[in-house]
Formats: sequence, structure tokens, C-alpha cells
Amino acid sequence: MALSIKTKIWLPAIAVSIGLVLMSTGSAVRTVKSQAITVKEQSDQQSKLELSARWRGLAEAQALRTLGAALAADEASAALLQGGQEQDQQELAQVQSALGTLLTTPMERAALDAATQQAQALKASLEAAQKLKAAGDAAALQAHIQSDTQGKLKAFQSAQQDMVRLIERGATELRDKAGT
Repeated sequence: MALSIKTKIWLPAIAVSIGLVLMSTGSAVRTVKSQAITVKEQSDQQSKLELSARWRGLAEAQALRTLGAALAADEASAALLQGGQEQDQQELAQVQSALGTLLTTPMERAALDAATQQAQALKASLEAAQKLKAAGDAAALQAHIQSDTQGKLKAFQSAQQDMVRLIERGATELRDKAGT
């Protein structure tokens, strides 16, 4: 079957048009997928920032409440400061678990592990302070807090701040990547 001249003239134009439609469709699909990935990454990064800041605040408040309870002169003040700590500990554990799920890079995991180790060291120091208070040894309590607990609190705060800075740096890199 011989094609007419009219068909021979229009075939290349039709083929080019079909090719352009296919390329445009492919490009649109790829762009939509890329945008969905970027939105997911940005959402995860925002969650990391929010959870790390929340964990930092909760953990610092918990530590300072426990420290205040150890230093409180009367039991009523100590009991007031320690009230609700079990619930706060559960919330801390939930936030830390959520962070553990979201922090996936080796650097993020290392920063979380470092902050967790410092938190455990601080908790042990605070428990020792509580024992000294229960024993009624005010001089030993003061010495322990000054020589051990304050340093562990500062180390914990520093480790948490390092983790938050790392996550903030990741957020900045993600924004820069999305902007280009």
C-alpha cells in the first residue's frame, strides 16, 4: 500500500507531536515524584527539629526539677518538684523513641547516642544526689552536685545542643538542595 503525499507530509509532524507529548508526560511524572520526595524529606526534617527541641526541653526540665528537689530544704518543696516525674519520664521515652526512628544517618545516630549516654550519666548522678539527700548528708550532697552533677548536666546540655545543631545543619542543606 502506497502512502499518499499528504500522509507522507503529516507523518513526521504527527510522530514529533507524539514524541513531545510522551516527553512532557514523562517530565511531569518525574517532577511530581521528585516534589513528593522533597516534601517527605522536608517533613521528616521538620519532625526531627521539633522532636529534638522537645526532647531537649523535657530532659532539661526533668533534670533541673530533680536537682531542685535534691537541693530543696523542705520535703514539701521537694515533693512539689518531683510530682509528675513518672509521666514526664514516659513522655521523654516516647519522644526519644520517635527520634530514634527518625534519625537515620550515622552522624544523627551518633549524636543521639552521645546525648543518650550523657543523659544516663546525668540520671545516675541525680540518683546519687537523691540518695545523699535521703541520708541527710547536706555537705556531701553539695559536694556531689558541685563536683559531679553540674559537670554531667553541662555535658548533657552540650551533647543535646550538638545534636540539635546537626539536625539544623541537615535542614539547611535540605533547603539549599531544594532551592537549586
